[in-house]
Amino acid sequence: MKLSLSEISTVGATFEEDVAAYSAAGFEGIGIWEFKLPEDDEANLKLLREAGLSVANCIPEVPSLLPLRLPGMQGPPDPEQRVEALCRSMRRLAAYEPESVLCLTGPVGRFENARSMVVEGLREVAAAAHEVGVRLGLEPSHPAQLETVSFVNSVADALALLDEAGLENVGLMVDTYNLWHEPPETLAAVAERVTGLHVADVPLEADRGDRGRRRDLLDARALLGSLCGRGLAPRLCRRVGSPSDRAVVAARVANSSAPSYPRFVASRPPHGHRHVPLHGRRGLDAPPPGARPRGLCDRAR
Repeated sequence: MKLSLSEISTVGATFEEDVAAYSAAGFEGIGIWEFKLPEDDEANLKLLREAGLSVANCIPEVPSLLPLRLPGMQGPPDPEQRVEALCRSMRRLAAYEPESVLCLTGPVGRFENARSMVVEGLREVAAAAHEVGVRLGLEPSHPAQLETVSFVNSVADALALLDEAGLENVGLMVDTYNLWHEPPETLAAVAERVTGLHVADVPLEADRGDRGRRRDLLDARALLGSLCGRGLAPRLCRRVGSPSDRAVVAARVANSSAPSYPRFVASRPPHGHRHVPLHGRRGLDAPPPGARPRGLCDRAR
């Protein structure tokens, strides 16, 4: 059972600070965001080894095939340059032996032939990933992010695109933040193709009605349980969602306190090895400081 933390949770810290703080706080792995990596990969790997941290999911510096429409994350406007950047990232991140690397399509934007461009780009990125032994996962986004993050907004959308590209070897990076509107059975049906699982609250922009955070966590657990029920209990790499959550986590990690769990990322380990993910949101039912959290999938063990 391994718990990891994604670097976006402490976005203002350096890679070196992340490694030291995560290790001191009791995490066993790290989710790497490439934009935080220093240039010296050999030194980075040495730092990780000395800290005893393995690598969970990785997010490339240019994470999408088409330009994102998010402040600070737009990147190169030319899709060909983005594909080249993603291929470079696959080759670079392979050295870190991650459980998987994800990518997004990006929104259609100004491109009339966006889908065909993405199909061709995905083939190139998948080939680069396969060449260096990296497991690639395509991540759908929430329908509300259709015009900012991705035109793939469901499991069915992602599978259709991968089928069109002929990429049976590319998996799905699943996020309950993006897929909260889908039933657990949908995820269970594609469990074998899931490269990683991000677990989070229902999107703030969604119509939540009288559902509170506890209900949101239960919904997330239902989706995670759909994987556990298929014998796929993945490694956990928590990723914090909201700015307020990030501030709390940054303070706790800086103080090397027991990890908190407002948002996490679970990634399916390769070669059939099983890691039981740890649970939920501190303040709901997380264990007291110093206690080892109970596994979400204890019943599936």
